[in-house]
Amino acid sequence: MDRSSETPSGVSGRRGNIILGLAIAGVAIAAIVNVPSTIEANRWVKRDLAIWQTWVAQHGGRSVYGRPFPDEFGSVEAHDRFDVVCFPHYPRPPSKRADYKVYLLVDSHGSRPVRILRTVHGPLRPKPTASGPKCGKGPKPPPGVK
Repeated sequence: MDRSSETPSGVSGRRGNIILGLAIAGVAIAAIVNVPSTIEANRWVKRDLAIWQTWVAQHGGRSVYGRPFPDEFGSVEAHDRFDVVCFPHYPRPPSKRADYKVYLLVDSHGSRPVRILRTVHGPLRPKPTASGPKCGKGPKPPPGVK
């Protein structure tokens, strides 16, 4: 075999290992950079779920309202300033068909106590997005709340 037609496997093998190493390092750095914001968003969601449980207990209990799981009927979405919790309402306790959604606008960011700013009834159909059905933007905050 002619020596000029062979590819120098030593050089291309090292180059491939370097590129692979850089790609793995880039993914690891991206994951490390996102950890603080992910932890913060998870804390907001836990605070939102706690206030949701309090609200449901005060307004008829779990037999009337569904849980805000991230599915076609409800979810908890953390936004920059206020979070949106949406969940289904069932007309009668034995009923398995929801009739509308309830949207809670929650202020859970910062060190202040968690509070519900607004409660709105909305359509049952989820708002489609690229990553699946969502609550959407949610209700606007009351005047004077920033």
